[in-house]
Amino acid sequence: MVVSFDPGGEIGTRQQRMRQLRRSGQRVELRGTCQSACTMYLGLQNICVAPEARFGFHGPQGLLGQLPRDAFDHWSQVISDRFRPPLRAWFMATARHTGPGLLTLRGRDLIAMGYASC
Repeated sequence: MVVSFDPGGEIGTRQQRMRQLRRSGQRVELRGTCQSACTMYLGLQNICVAPEARFGFHGPQGLLGQLPRDAFDHWSQVISDRFRPPLRAWFMATARHTGPGLLTLRGRDLIAMGYASC
C-alpha cells in the first residue's frame, strides 16, 4: 500500500484501519503528504517513509473545537500510542498542542527518529 496524499480524518475510524493493517501485516509506504490522522500510520511496524514525504501533525480536536482536558489527553494517547519513542515524545510535548494549523516534519526527520527509509 502506498500513501501519496492523505489529508487525515476521524481518529476513531483511522484507529480501526490501523488495527486491520496490524493484523494483516501489509507493508505501507508513506511517500507523499500525510496529515492529521494519517500520521497514525507511523504507529505500524511494517512501514517505510520516503525522505521527501511531508507529515502534518496537530492535536486532537472536536467538531466544535477544543476538547475537554480528559478527552484531549485520551485522544493524544490514541494518536501517539504506537509511534516510536522519539516521535511520541515530540508529539506529546509539542505537536499535540498545535491546532488547527499543522506542524510539519519531513520524511528525513522521521528517518532520523528511527523510521525505515523507502
